[in-house]
Amino acid sequence: MTHYFGAHTSDNGGIHMAVRRAGAAEMRALQVFTTIPKYYGDKSSVKPERVARFQAALASTAIAPERVVAHAAYVLNTATHEDEKQPEAAPTGGGAIDGILMVLRSPYIAGITLWVALLSVAATFLYFEQAAIVAAASDDPAVRTRIFAGVDLAVGLLTIAVQFFATGKLIARFGVGAALALLPVVFAVGFAVLAVAPVLAVVIAFQALQRTANFAISNPAREVLFTVVARDEKYKAKNVIDIVAVRGADAAGGWLFTALRSLGMELRSIPLMAIGIAVACFVISVALGRAQERRAGLQRAV
Repeated sequence: MTHYFGAHTSDNGGIHMAVRRAGAAEMRALQVFTTIPKYYGDKSSVKPERVARFQAALASTAIAPERVVAHAAYVLNTATHEDEKQPEAAPTGGGAIDGILMVLRSPYIAGITLWVALLSVAATFLYFEQAAIVAAASDDPAVRTRIFAGVDLAVGLLTIAVQFFATGKLIARFGVGAALALLPVVFAVGFAVLAVAPVLAVVIAFQALQRTANFAISNPAREVLFTVVARDEKYKAKNVIDIVAVRGADAAGGWLFTALRSLGMELRSIPLMAIGIAVACFVISVALGRAQERRAGLQRAV
């Protein structure tokens, strides 16, 4: 039996880019996802132009078409013998706009969307503050790279430690609302300190703490919010939140920060606006936590 060297490469920029990356690495086989792998019932969009780009990219490599493997969704399990999983494996139906309509119709899901979007704006503000402060601290690209790498390392280690030892216990002890509220509190305190002392040490510590709080506590708590919604809402509205709300808020935050700077607002002043955003997120966190508890109680009562 002949074995070929290959991998699952990133399709960032289009599925044809996965082929180009595999070819550049001199691979002889390739695995690709045809759709988002984490959700039931998600449909691939196979347009003629995408197929043409994929075939052209494949022709430029040493990868034969028969050595391209299409990876099924992680959750695909239509052969399960468990009755409760059979409906999950069935297609959800509907169209691309369904998720947006669900966000607009459900106050609970709209609250999650607003919470995610506002925190994304606050994170974008911090990113630009960090970029300006790091640039002022050093014009050496190597020094900047070491700074950012140090932050990433600290975030990774702290996140692993917190998730291993504390995340489950904290959410069980204090509830989802408190876990969601932690990140807005970190943002409010961090931006307050940054307004007083916009220096490198402060922004590094702030960035490391907020990302750790996000990855280790608030993100898991946000996933808990979806345990009390209908199946369609879970897999359709969540796509809108994770993609449209997050990316749209990132862009909006960047435009707003740039506009404020162009109007003459100083780096010391912008964090004050971000504190207001964090306070709003704190209020939403508490409300979402209470709503989740009510919904969970109703499910247990059924």
